[in-house]
Amino acid sequence: MADKCYSQPLDIESSTVLITGGSSGIGFGLAQCFIQAGASVLITGRREQQLKEAADELNRTGKKKVIFRLNDVEKVNERQALYE
Repeated sequence: MADKCYSQPLDIESSTVLITGGSSGIGFGLAQCFIQAGASVLITGRREQQLKEAADELNRTGKKKVIFRLNDVEKVNERQALYE
């Protein structure tokens, strides 16, 4: 995946990135790239087991700890809870 990440240096080591749908597909790929760039990452999604597995995999390869949170962005109260 490293060869498919943005090649310009990003100064995001003190940043936290929130990625919805981060357990698979594009969201998971983005999480990999942000971790590689040194950011802390929070992935969210609707399937807890897939989120846990994705976070475990990302934590094996990243510099910083990835955390996950069960969340359905289609529900207003759950979207708001992400920021609290």
